[in-house]
Amino acid sequence: MRIENDLFYGIFTLFAILSVYNGQRILKLQDRKNSPWLDWVKLHKNSIIAITFISFLLSFYFLIQIIHFHQNSLLLLLFSGLISLFYVIKIRGKNLRELPYLKIHLISIVWVLMIILFPVINEQIYHNSIFIIALAHYFYILGVTIPFDIRDYHFDYEYQKTIPQVMGIKNAKYIAVLCLCIFYLLMTALFPLIAFSWLFIFAILIQILLILYSNTTQKDFYFAGFIDGSIALLGLSYLVYY
Repeated sequence: MRIENDLFYGIFTLFAILSVYNGQRILKLQDRKNSPWLDWVKLHKNSIIAITFISFLLSFYFLIQIIHFHQNSLLLLLFSGLISLFYVIKIRGKNLRELPYLKIHLISIVWVLMIILFPVINEQIYHNSIFIIALAHYFYILGVTIPFDIRDYHFDYEYQKTIPQVMGIKNAKYIAVLCLCIFYLLMTALFPLIAFSWLFIFAILIQILLILYSNTTQKDFYFAGFIDGSIALLGLSYLVYY
């Protein structure tokens, strides 16, 4: 990957995720099932719409700076966009997030496609270890997303069959921790020196602690602020390592 593009990929992903997440919140207001988070969205609807629109324009601007218009990279963007759109938009009464067992895996897949595979495919810098790197980060996103299913335990439909619904909240936490351990093992197998990075280890340990203390009574900021925010520590550890 050309070094001058690194920052643009990061900024593009930041604003793309910001626009998608906020856009999904607006679309979810049509859902008949309310939650404290959606109640907050209703109170700040106009501001969220503005943020979504501005974020979309910024993500499009930075995408134009980096896109090479290769067929595979365009197809990947289209596929990720369709998953993100129909994750909340219903077809015949259901959206993708309501299909049994799929919710958390769709989130993990789209994250991996955007932060790992899109830059690689767009820059055409394929290498043998990219599949393992993608798999490692799939487990990472899976692990840090399970607490959100714990948060939504009383709001998700029973037929969604989320991990906490199927395995129980306690076992769901253990599965999330196991996912982070698999992530650590895969990454250190590829990059042995990162095993000695105190910031990399701290980024994983803090997520494990946050996972273990997650429950259905925690405030929304615990998940959206602490768990989501702690993902930045992993990115920071990469910057320090490289």
